[in-house]
Amino acid sequence: MSKHTPAHPGPALPSDHTYESIAELAPQIKAGRISSVALVEAALSRIGRLDGRLNSFLVVMRDSALETARVVTIMIAPFM
Repeated sequence: MSKHTPAHPGPALPSDHTYESIAELAPQIKAGRISSVALVEAALSRIGRLDGRLNSFLVVMRDSALETARVVTIMIAPFM
C-alpha cells in the first residue's frame, strides 16, 4: 500500500489496489500478481460503492473500461 493515508472511511482492504500508485502497481502487474482487468474491476467496484454518496461521476463507461483493460493485457503480454 502507499505510504500516505487515504482520506476515506475505514481502512482499504488488502486486495483493494485503488489506493496504490502506478509505481507500486507496475511491479505487481509485471510479475503477474495482478492484471489490468483486476485493477479496472477494483476501480469500478469502488465507484459503485461510493458514487451514490459522492456523485463524482456523470457517466461510468464500465464496458469500455473493461474492454480497454483486456486489450492492454494482450498488448503488454510480450513484455512480461
